[in-house]
Amino acid sequence: MTKKLSFFLLFSIIGVVASMAQIINPVSWKNSIKMLNDSTGEVSFTASIDSDWHIYGLTVPKGSSIQPTTIEWKTLDGVELVGELTPNRVAHEQFDQLMQMNLAWWENNVTLTQKF
Repeated sequence: MTKKLSFFLLFSIIGVVASMAQIINPVSWKNSIKMLNDSTGEVSFTASIDSDWHIYGLTVPKGSSIQPTTIEWKTLDGVELVGELTPNRVAHEQFDQLMQMNLAWWENNVTLTQKF
């Protein structure tokens, strides 16, 4: 009887833990397009970043295993990008003890804008 009770409790605990597991998605993105005139405009991507999380800057030091924040343009039929992707504010920069290098990142939110 106690063996059955032990198995029941074990599987109950596993079930509760499994039901609490969820996909962590600490960054949500919104985008918008604004036409500046008849032929040019800009697209903006705004990241809302959960507390205790961050996204890395647009560039990282060479040799780093850190992936920078990028926007991947799959198809741009009839559109030519002008300039670089531009953040609305400077990323926080700090020496990272684990990586042994200066890294830049944003917390809370950031808007990245690309002219076209």
